[in-house]
Amino acid sequence: MRIKFIIHTLIFFLILNDMNAQQYPFMTQYRGYLYIFNPAFSGTKRWVDARAFYRQQWTGFSGSPATAAVSFNIRYFKGKLGSGALIFNDKIGPFVNNYFSGMTAYHIKMADTELSFGASVAYTIFQINPSLITLRHSTDASVDLSSSAVRQKKLEGTFGMLYYNDRFFLSFSMINLFAADYKFKYSNPAFFKGNYTNENHIIFGAGYNFGENPDYVWENSIWVISTRSIPLFLDYSLRLHIHKTLITGFSIRPGNAIAFHAGLNVLDKFQISYSYDLLLSKLKITQKGTHEINLVFSMDKKHNKNQSGTDKKFLRQKYQYLLN
Repeated sequence: MRIKFIIHTLIFFLILNDMNAQQYPFMTQYRGYLYIFNPAFSGTKRWVDARAFYRQQWTGFSGSPATAAVSFNIRYFKGKLGSGALIFNDKIGPFVNNYFSGMTAYHIKMADTELSFGASVAYTIFQINPSLITLRHSTDASVDLSSSAVRQKKLEGTFGMLYYNDRFFLSFSMINLFAADYKFKYSNPAFFKGNYTNENHIIFGAGYNFGENPDYVWENSIWVISTRSIPLFLDYSLRLHIHKTLITGFSIRPGNAIAFHAGLNVLDKFQISYSYDLLLSKLKITQKGTHEINLVFSMDKKHNKNQSGTDKKFLRQKYQYLLN
């Protein structure tokens, strides 16, 4: 009961005041969903790439975040363009965010690398369910508690740049470009009571794959997110790909959590991967960890491969089988 009271009190103060610094839903297996944070990744995988993702955060914690997403990407116009669509649903307590995004990227091909520029526009529906909010004093509310749902619809945008090949990537992007402002009215339509703003985020990512033995390839990646009003976010992941089939590894977010990864590639087209987050913060005593699963279907055109079955996209191609 004490935990629920704390949650409800925090939600009340968030609604009462201007809310900002909203984060995109985070995922432990972000390496497989990088175009959520940078649209320049659109079309950088194979000819056709479809993915589905589900994350249940802090299981056993009332009102804990849950995120589901599906995406589709395709590369066309002789590889110069990539486009895709992304839909996700993010829930946390009384808040629900539905996000429908279209993205396009332009790829400049070099001998052994590629430079990409991407942009996306999203239609967002941000909703609050006041019936899930319990206040100590019901008359002191920032939204009409008698409403079943209060929602706002806005447009958002993202821009990104990417320099990469199959062995490394450098990524820079900005999300929430429009800084959409969601204003929620109380029962009197003449004035606003709740205000929620999407803050701009600056995101940097880098990754490097290496392996002397092609049956054991190490995949390193780091992700840094900076925005106003919250501490710098840092995540590092190291995964080992075994015989082009099995995946194992871990992630660490300093002061926050450590995560464990496991996955399987099937027929060079399908991948299923799972991760489990173990919290390091004080919140660890009130929940039972975070579960995340990612499904991938990715395929290329037959004429993109030579007689040995190796993709010839880059001059010194080594890790074309990595689907993430």
